[in-house]
Amino acid sequence: MKIGSSTGVVPDWGSSPDPAVTQTRTGETLALIASRFAVPDRAKAAAREAAALRDKAVQARAAGQLADAAEYARQGAARAEGPLKSELLCLRADSLSRAGGGGEAEQARAEASAAGAPCPASP
Repeated sequence: MKIGSSTGVVPDWGSSPDPAVTQTRTGETLALIASRFAVPDRAKAAAREAAALRDKAVQARAAGQLADAAEYARQGAARAEGPLKSELLCLRADSLSRAGGGGEAEQARAEASAAGAPCPASP
């Protein structure tokens, strides 16, 4: 059995790529690997933003600023996932309902229901 470029078992050293090309490819590969560690986790950042918006929505609702609370909850729900998203969707629907939002409140409650959020009945 012949070992060499014709069999593909061991590369023929005469056909090796230019060292500059190999070095560039190695640099690009290392840069891609390093970028995976340097890129911030967008999901964690979005979750932090959603939690901060939930806090603002709760404070606004407690202060009687129901329209602001609904808007904070809407923005937070756009960034959140899971139970936090359900909480924000319900908070928005409740705030709109208390503010007398009528159709908009019903639409928000339908959106929460479609997302599977178990919202309590609002007064």
